[in-house]
Amino acid sequence: MPTLTPAQVNASNFGVVYSANHGVLSTPFVTAYQQTVGFVAGTGTAGTLTGTYTWKLTFVGTNGEESDASLPSSTIILSTQQGTLTGIPLGDGRTASRNIYRKGFATGTPLTLYYLVGSIPDNTTTVYSDNLTDIAAITAGTILAGDVPGDFPNSRLSNLQVRFPVYHYDRVFWVNQNQPNQVIWSKPLDGFAYPVVNFFNVGDSKPIVRLISIFGELIIIKTDSIWRLTGTDETSFDLTQTPSAVGTDMPFTIVALPDKILFANRWGLWVFNGYTSQPLTTKLDLWFKQDDRTNEELFGVNGFHPPEVASPTVPQNFDATGNSEKYYLSYAEAGQTANNALLVFDVKHGNITKRQTGIPLPLSLAVDPVTGFVYMGDNTGFVSLLDDWNGANSGGAATNFDFQSGYVDLQRGSNKSLWALEFLLDTDGQSLTPSVYYDSGTAGETLAPLSTVGLQRVVRPVQATNSRKMQNFSWRLNGSINPVNKSGQPQIQIVHVKALYDIRTGRARTGQT
Repeated sequence: MPTLTPAQVNASNFGVVYSANHGVLSTPFVTAYQQTVGFVAGTGTAGTLTGTYTWKLTFVGTNGEESDASLPSSTIILSTQQGTLTGIPLGDGRTASRNIYRKGFATGTPLTLYYLVGSIPDNTTTVYSDNLTDIAAITAGTILAGDVPGDFPNSRLSNLQVRFPVYHYDRVFWVNQNQPNQVIWSKPLDGFAYPVVNFFNVGDSKPIVRLISIFGELIIIKTDSIWRLTGTDETSFDLTQTPSAVGTDMPFTIVALPDKILFANRWGLWVFNGYTSQPLTTKLDLWFKQDDRTNEELFGVNGFHPPEVASPTVPQNFDATGNSEKYYLSYAEAGQTANNALLVFDVKHGNITKRQTGIPLPLSLAVDPVTGFVYMGDNTGFVSLLDDWNGANSGGAATNFDFQSGYVDLQRGSNKSLWALEFLLDTDGQSLTPSVYYDSGTAGETLAPLSTVGLQRVVRPVQATNSRKMQNFSWRLNGSINPVNKSGQPQIQIVHVKALYDIRTGRARTGQT
């Protein structure tokens, strides 16, 4: 650390430079040795002070943030006099005022610590007269941060870079990016004071990717594990590892709901219940394992390419949000370098849909906690409302309508031969393409498109060989809808879908060996 003279520090061209990276906060105020070195304490006119004293001062920001204290002034002896401070330095553009603290040393002086004795309410005045009695200072009882016996000196983060702030039990917790497996936290109700002892290391050197305050605990998610901090203050804090064998290196795909945490990693979607992690759904297991489901089942016409998981960096740009009903995941398809698709998982019913956004690209997602509306930020700098059923949506494009029924089991030994489906529906003139899948999706066929104005019955015959001998089937309707809502009414109304079949004469086929 360089040695600075009072003249150097108080020179008009003295300053410091600090930098801040995206998502990273640096030191809000310069540290003590860079501050008020060299202001002068002297005797003043007649006053109330008798004793041996020294002073320190701090800079105060407009938001109440207070810097570390200066070095102490020279010691002076007063006898029923005022103390006069001159050459008081000015702060930078963020400084709104400056606080003055005084400490006594002589016998009979009760100020054994630095007590607040006054404040300069501007950033221009360079002199101050102190005439506050020792008793008045003690009665006010404001002691310089870090100066209380047993109270550790504070740090204003110094040169640390910190990420993922969370407010937990009146304290602000951060991840120390200089040591990414370390958590630091502030004093209670003081987000600008960070005692040097307020830290702990979590497990090995693998980084922490998110802090979440939930269940009355601080949940700490790493790349390969999840930890929990229990307790309400420094005397009861207890750090333990949960049984969860997975974490995530996709830090922005973590969604905290009131009763659970949803997150993604390269192996799938997971739900953390406060104790351990379980797969959110098994329907996407093969998809995350890079089994390309394009042209199969639910996402046949639009393609359902797997997510990019081989790149070490692209998945870190994935984003997610959600609420108690739906989970939204913005991701890059395999081989892509930027998010280009949205997956929506219905938490209540288990349904999965995909939103192919194309251009613009879905870079970020957010949910309004009051309305439940989900918003997308794109690469063109715009924010759009997803699922805006009153008009064109899904990122400014037409919405993909995709509805598939469960599989209807015709049972072993069935003598029923499917030959057509009857749809009673209203598409408001928009075109939907029906498809039928047989025997759990091992075969299928696409039927002629249908379009109606008002409720109408439309029959579509099935012709595939499997329609005559399958054991179960599922039907699906797909289309590009714009708009989705009209005068508050859904554009697509489905009343019923009936299966029309023949009864085969003769013995029933078993289809089994």
